[in-house]
Amino acid sequence: MAAVINAVLVGVGHMGRLTARYLLEKGINVVGVVSRTSSQGEDIGTLVGLKTPIGVTVSNDLEAILANGNADIVLVTTSSDLKSLLPIAERALSCGVNVATISEEAFFPGTAGEIGKRLDEVARANGVTLVATGVQDIFWLNLPAMVTGAMHRIEEIHCWSNVNLDIYGPALISQYPVGLTPEEYARQEAEGEPRSLIPFSGIALEGLTAKLGWTPTGRSVRHEPIYAECAITSESLGRAISPGHTVGVTEIYEIETREGIKLRMEFVEKVNGPEETEKIAWTFKGEPELGVVADRFPGMEVTCATLVNRIPAILAAPAGYISAGSLAEAVIMG
Repeated sequence: MAAVINAVLVGVGHMGRLTARYLLEKGINVVGVVSRTSSQGEDIGTLVGLKTPIGVTVSNDLEAILANGNADIVLVTTSSDLKSLLPIAERALSCGVNVATISEEAFFPGTAGEIGKRLDEVARANGVTLVATGVQDIFWLNLPAMVTGAMHRIEEIHCWSNVNLDIYGPALISQYPVGLTPEEYARQEAEGEPRSLIPFSGIALEGLTAKLGWTPTGRSVRHEPIYAECAITSESLGRAISPGHTVGVTEIYEIETREGIKLRMEFVEKVNGPEETEKIAWTFKGEPELGVVADRFPGMEVTCATLVNRIPAILAAPAGYISAGSLAEAVIMG
C-alpha cells in the first residue's frame, strides 16, 4: 500500500474478529474498534490472537472515535438489515468517513428504498462512499456477470447456494425460524413472520440483473422450511435442534426480464449437519451452456477478505451509496 489507511471496525463478533485480523495483517491502521455488547476495554490485537497488544481497545463510543477526525473508512460487521445499519452508517458518512458493510440488505442500492436514498444523500453531501460487499460481491454478482461474457446467447441463469447459519454467530441465526415444529412454523407463517425474512439472494439477483443491463418484468419470492432429519447441535444457539424441527429455510427468488432471460436463485439458509459444507453452483443455459461450482465454500472467510480487499476501491470511488457492481474488478490487497 502506498499510503496508510486508517480504519474503524464496528463489531467484534465472529465476522468482526476475523476482519480485524485481516486488517492488521494487511498493514491497515486500526484506529478504533466499537462493540455495544462484548469485549469492551480489551485490546483488539490480543483479542484476535496477536502476541502483543496494539494499543487500541474496544469501545462502545463510535461518536468519540469519529471525533478524532483520523478515520478514512468505517467497516461494519454487525448488521444484516438496513434499519440497524442506518444510525452507524449515517453518523460515519456525516463525519466525512467512507463506509463498507457486510449488511446483506444493503448490498444493492436499488432495493434499499427510503433508507437507501437517505444514506445516498448524506454520502454525497459529505463527499464519501457507502458500499456493501461480501460473498455476494464476487460470487453472486461479478463472477456470474463475467461468465456471461463467454456466451453467445443466454436463456436462463440459475444459482443454488447453501450457507451454514451456525458459523456466522447468534446475531444472524436469531433472524431465522430455527428450532420450530411444523405447527409453530405454520403459525408464524400465518402471522407473516417467516415471510418478513430479508431476501438476501434476491437482492443480489437484482444487482446482477441491473449489472447486465436487463429490465425486470416480473418477480417472485418464497421461503420453504427445512426440517432436521436427525438431531443437529447449534453452537450459536448453544443447544441441539431436535428431529422434525426447523433448521432454516430455502429462499427461492425468480426474476423474469423484458429481454426474455429468466434468473432463479435457490438459497439454502440453515444450520448444517457435521458432514455438510457451504456451496455455490451457477448454471447458465443457452449457447454454450456453462456451469461454475465453488464447493466446500468458506463463506465467512470470503466475506471478511472481500470486505478488506475492497477498501482501496471504495476510497477511490465516487461519492454516494453505490453498488459493488460499479467498482473496479476486485483483486487481493497487497
